[in-house]
Amino acid sequence: LLLFLLLSPTLAQDRAFAPQARRVALVIGNNAYRAPGASLQAAKPDAQAVAAELPALGFNPADIVTAYDTDLNALKAVIRRFLLSIHEGDTAFVYYAGHGAEVKGRNYLLPIEFNPEGDELELVDQAYSAQDLLDRLEASGAKARVLVLDACRNN
Repeated sequence: LLLFLLLSPTLAQDRAFAPQARRVALVIGNNAYRAPGASLQAAKPDAQAVAAELPALGFNPADIVTAYDTDLNALKAVIRRFLLSIHEGDTAFVYYAGHGAEVKGRNYLLPIEFNPEGDELELVDQAYSAQDLLDRLEASGAKARVLVLDACRNN
């Protein structure tokens, strides 16, 4: 007991100076696809509903990044900004709702300007690799990483 009492102030001081792990989130919802017949109805509202629930799960609203109806440049930029915001030990949560595709075993997030009439090589050039996102989350230093893909696939 005496040892505990002697160490308690030290332990409390260590905790006071230790960086606090955060819960950070990226929520993306794409509805407004430009290709005929490709628009969605539920992706953006689903993403908005997920973002609205995150504060009740301990996420600080300032650490929740949202993006809706993103073209490829906006998709890349918001993902890059989010990944750079992750600190060592954080919990990182990513939710994507929208169209997705699989080409040769790799999954892709489709921005709103994708061309469904193109071939597989075009799709790879005009989409964001879910595996790249997962790899970057793994390398981010986050203690826990959650990636939810709520994507519809037609291919």
